[in-house]
Amino acid sequence: METKEIVRNIANLANLEYSESELETLVPQFEKILSYIAVIDNLDLEGIEPLPHIIDELNYFREDEPKQSVSQTDALKNAPKKNDNFFKVPKVLE
Repeated sequence: METKEIVRNIANLANLEYSESELETLVPQFEKILSYIAVIDNLDLEGIEPLPHIIDELNYFREDEPKQSVSQTDALKNAPKKNDNFFKVPKVLE
């Protein structure tokens, strides 16, 4: 299959429409991408495991530990509007 037809087919699958002049611009770019893929296809990757993530970092999050939180009185202390035990906010839904 000709590269132009491949580009047209992929565009069709993605519900994209290109004019002939746009296709003329895309075809060389697409051929360049395919040439990069061909380089990867020719590499000997035997025994190389896929990476789960590009960065080999550990999770540095802390453990969840229960601890005292802000009291309801303190949370409402600086609220511009409050209603007994709740924040009072403008109505969002009709």
